[in-house]
Amino acid sequence: MDYRNIIKKHNITAITFSSKDAAKGSIFVALVGAYTDGHNYIQDAFSRGCRHFLVERVPDISCDIKDKANFFIVSNTRIELGKLAKAFYGNICPLKIIGITGTKGKTTTASLVYECLNAMGKKCGFIGTTGAKLPGKSWPTKNTTPESLELFRLINEMKAEGAEYLVMEISSQALKYHRVDELRLELGAFLNIFKEDHIGPTEHPTYDDYLESKRKIWNIADKVIVNKDDAEFNAIVKGHKAITYAIDNQADYKVNNLRLGGTLENPITKFTLSSHDDTTFIANMMGRYNVYNIVSTIAILDQLGFHHGFEDVLKSIHIADRQNVFKVEGRYIIIDFAHNKDSVLALVHGVKDILRAQGKLSESKLILIYGTSGGRGIARPRGLAEAASKEVDFSIITNEVPFDEDPRELAYRIIDYLDKDHPYILELDRTQAFIEAFKVSKPGDIIMSIGAEAYITIKGHTIPYSERESIENLRAWAKEHPIK
Repeated sequence: MDYRNIIKKHNITAITFSSKDAAKGSIFVALVGAYTDGHNYIQDAFSRGCRHFLVERVPDISCDIKDKANFFIVSNTRIELGKLAKAFYGNICPLKIIGITGTKGKTTTASLVYECLNAMGKKCGFIGTTGAKLPGKSWPTKNTTPESLELFRLINEMKAEGAEYLVMEISSQALKYHRVDELRLELGAFLNIFKEDHIGPTEHPTYDDYLESKRKIWNIADKVIVNKDDAEFNAIVKGHKAITYAIDNQADYKVNNLRLGGTLENPITKFTLSSHDDTTFIANMMGRYNVYNIVSTIAILDQLGFHHGFEDVLKSIHIADRQNVFKVEGRYIIIDFAHNKDSVLALVHGVKDILRAQGKLSESKLILIYGTSGGRGIARPRGLAEAASKEVDFSIITNEVPFDEDPRELAYRIIDYLDKDHPYILELDRTQAFIEAFKVSKPGDIIMSIGAEAYITIKGHTIPYSERESIENLRAWAKEHPIK
């Protein structure tokens, strides 16, 4: 379909897939989703002045609407939305786009690339879990990877602001549901994949569906960087060429001389790379899993033509809500976005490596504050319970993002899988959960809070939430209630 001609012929001034935003001059795209069907809102969009509709079928509506409206019928409106948005907003060249997919590490890696490019004077935008931004400017986003319409709007605004690069997180949902079909990546990165995560009624029905969705990154990128140490490496790259990085296996970017140390407040990671023999890289990040994030960043920058010039950024960078460390009355509090078994194990092992190096592992109790989101199936709560039972001393089970499920029922999905002798407290108020953790701790203990979003959605109601505010609330409470 010739969308440029349609836009010009009908003087289309806006595109929307929400009937609430429909107006005279707009075209309404009837998207079919998991919970709603946009075709049911055509009459509402018409009542607001909209006369142009991109649909998969013409629904049973009044003849008056049919006679006065233009219907453009396609087989899949979600696929066509990207084409329409691209025609509306124009060519995205010469913006160079780096797309990063993987079960974990997307936000950290994308943030590292963003900070490094901007530090080197290359204006770079970011789109991901924490929103969209350019240096000095930001936009809120609903999804890790927005719908294609919002995506092209953001890209258009970034281009107008003089951006040369864009680094973005690409979720499996975005790849599966065609949000990024119309992009062409300068470079892609496939960080990892875990079999038991993102399998559930609102995400992927099977692991194979999850894997094949992520593998679609090769449809939009000629070059893709892949972690060769990943257990599913062969399945990931099947039928494709890849640029590789690794710690354990031989790769294009092979880690050598790895040393992990420092303190919880100032972790130090050092290593060399086979591709950069003259450089010892130093990063202020803990854990082996972050070595992969750092190396993938270096590989991305190198493939973009930047062999050096970013080393100082790696030494000093702190990623928001990733391994952020606070201290309250002698207790260390770590907030991190870990939200599944493997992420929790990686975080806890990183903490233990530092405590072990300091000779303090046996002295410090490890307390974990966590919950599970709705719509994720049973694998995630089971995995979280297994990781907690094995690796930490005490669990505080709390709320995460229940969506349409009952928060207490979600909590008991975790509790049901905890070892029978594993101590825990159930406290659904996440702010109060910090206080409960503090009550069972002593100076020198480690309290880790994982998986929190900037909001909690319950039965359609979204409540803003901040881990940092919870910590400040704890700090005030602790001063008023000294524990001897």
